Amino acid sequence: MWEIFIFSIKIMFKNKVRSFLTMLGIIVGILSLIMIVILGNSLSETFTAVTDVLYKNDQAMIMIEPTEENKSVAISPEGETIIPDSVRLDIRDVAPILEKDVEGDSYLSIGGALEGMGKVMNQGRSMKFYTIGSCAEEVSNSALTIIEGRDITRTDEIHAASTALISDFTANYLFNGAEPLGETLVLEYNSIYIPVVIVGVYEHIGIKNYDDPSETLTLFFVNHSYLETKYPEALGEQYWKKEMLVVTLKNVEDKPLFKTILEDRLNDVLNQKEWKVEVSMVSEELNSTKHLIEIILRIIFVIACLSLLIGGIGIMNVMLITVTERTSEIGVRKALGATDFMIIFQFLCESFMLSFSGTFLGVVLGMAASKVIAELAAGVLQMKLNVPIHINVSLPFEMLVFSVLSSLIIGVVFGLYPAIKAVKMPVVEALRYE
Repeated sequence: MWEIFIFSIKIMFKNKVRSFLTMLGIIVGILSLIMIVILGNSLSETFTAVTDVLYKNDQAMIMIEPTEENKSVAISPEGETIIPDSVRLDIRDVAPILEKDVEGDSYLSIGGALEGMGKVMNQGRSMKFYTIGSCAEEVSNSALTIIEGRDITRTDEIHAASTALISDFTANYLFNGAEPLGETLVLEYNSIYIPVVIVGVYEHIGIKNYDDPSETLTLFFVNHSYLETKYPEALGEQYWKKEMLVVTLKNVEDKPLFKTILEDRLNDVLNQKEWKVEVSMVSEELNSTKHLIEIILRIIFVIACLSLLIGGIGIMNVMLITVTERTSEIGVRKALGATDFMIIFQFLCESFMLSFSGTFLGVVLGMAASKVIAELAAGVLQMKLNVPIHINVSLPFEMLVFSVLSSLIIGVVFGLYPAIKAVKMPVVEALRYE
């Protein structure tokens, strides 16, 4: 038996090019399967990890959409529906609903922007800002990264604390490199002076004017309840009315019921025949995206299995040619007393060696390619999302077993017919074959 294995390896190396081309279908099939399984598992784990970072709590997206009765919807040049000012939701009407009419301790998570630009002053230095009346954890749930201090909290909201966040670029300029946390800045807005305390610093994203830092526009996040309670005169009508709102869900057990009740209450507030409120959960959207990715991966998995089948057919074709080329050899072996079992075993060994070698190369190349793609994907995602990302690359044990079994089954199934054909050759005709 051992001699037959050694002989099969020698035959494979004797015809290197033909053996490699025969194995190519198996290599591509196994490589594809390995990459799909590894990257699919890694993508699923990374998807969950990233969403856990970006969305610490589930959120409800509140959008205003036209009803079927609305025949005069205006569309912007960007292709988006234009929501009239008279239709927009007033956050002063939405907040009481969250406090009283729905389950849990949910709260608004996107604040309003003050109209126009404000100016923040410190030690004779000033910078222009787009000021945001920020809700609890709004910065944490965005693409921005807090690098020092903390975000505005729900406690800040409840007590109308004068807390705020600035960018690192702003902190370096206004405080000349000194520690900004706990310091007070004065926001000047429409001749109204608003003192705030810095509790956090986020990493600036965007263009920086190093020649004149005061001309660099950054976002200035101030606790919205502080602005609304202490300085309502600084807030224009556009601050209160929104066409899109985000609600962070907290202590909500029955999310479908929460969504239904919230839609009903907000549609009562909207009180429009041509417009309606639609609420969608971030978790539902993420699960739908994850499910779609899984379906796509399954389709690709089936296609990869088909390439394995094609590779097996290639092995059968080559083995049939091999049987024809070695007809005389088969005749001599049978004349010298080789049993049918030994002839079949010999050709099955050769078929299996081709299949196993292709599988081995496919696994090695699949692991290497998955590692490279994972590293590149992690780098791109980290740049886009601005969150630390590590993609774990590992070959599941069941996939390794599947690969070995595949090579065994393909080698036996597709090598069996050529082997049986070799056995059925009459000895006399085989010896006379040239």
